[in-house]
Amino acid sequence: MKNVKTYTKAEENLVKLNHKFKDIIFKPLIIALTFLGVPPNFIASLSAVIVASGLYFSFSLSNPIIFIVCLWIHFVLDALDGPLSRFQGKNSNQGAITDSLVDYLGVLCATIFIGLFTQTPVYILIPFVSLYLMEIYNTFISSILNSQLEYGTKPRLVIYVLLTLEILTKYQYTNTGMSILVLLMIPMVIASFINIYKLAK
Repeated sequence: MKNVKTYTKAEENLVKLNHKFKDIIFKPLIIALTFLGVPPNFIASLSAVIVASGLYFSFSLSNPIIFIVCLWIHFVLDALDGPLSRFQGKNSNQGAITDSLVDYLGVLCATIFIGLFTQTPVYILIPFVSLYLMEIYNTFISSILNSQLEYGTKPRLVIYVLLTLEILTKYQYTNTGMSILVLLMIPMVIASFINIYKLAK
């Protein structure tokens, strides 16, 4: 299989710029982790465990701040495993797929948290998390078909910021924010499915 691309053409330049930025920011830590023999998959796994544990303990202890802290630790670790993989020369399709799944786990945990700790209704949460998964699926399938989608949206950072602001300020940011994102994602997902159907014919 050719290299799997987990992003669209519209995202490509931003992704490349983001890679360069993270390679510079994380360079000292990357060197230290490589010296200690820490593999990228360990960082990805640790990121997944932290965000899932944060959700569990936040719910068990009725303390939303626990999840917010764990969510951002997860985000930083998830940003670290890519540069670490490139530095160690361990880029692979498996790593790209794992990274997308860990990303989705963070979004899924955040969505469950929003349902538990905010007033955002289920009829917004379920479409959002479903559309997000469809975006990942469409991008992956398109790559398998030796193509790349033109457009797509995976607004993970937007949701994390809105959620954090809501917990800290008590204003209902996620309800409005997720509603807008769902409306934006629906036509993009439909267009992606149509494009994949044409490629598969």
